[in-house]
Amino acid sequence: MLGYPTAFGQVECTKLVAAPSYTEKRIGYLGINMLMDQTSDVLMLVTNQIKRDLNARETYVSALGLTAIAECSTEEMCRELYTEVIRLMRSSSSYIRTRAALAAIRTIKNIPDVIEDFYEAIEQCLEDKH
Repeated sequence: MLGYPTAFGQVECTKLVAAPSYTEKRIGYLGINMLMDQTSDVLMLVTNQIKRDLNARETYVSALGLTAIAECSTEEMCRELYTEVIRLMRSSSSYIRTRAALAAIRTIKNIPDVIEDFYEAIEQCLEDKH
């Protein structure tokens, strides 16, 4: 957006992320990744919905939440969601494990003191052939 204000779109993105349909969620997460960064105040409103999406049964919905963590999460978001990221790093789906590893990198960069919690999951990822 080249420095233009995006507050109008940020609120709409949070509404789309909370929508029940995958298509609307995907558009909302895309908007979040494009319009928000770590300094956005609206980003904290999305944290609870990301947590719900990480626990969703649909693989692609969980992947959307993990991608949002990897792209634009804040320190507070990472503190609240890192246990879910660790759990998803042990998923049976290689797609989810890949996304969770990217989210783990962002989490460890934001809060380095939790790296010890990730040791076991990181070891499993290193042994993974995918």
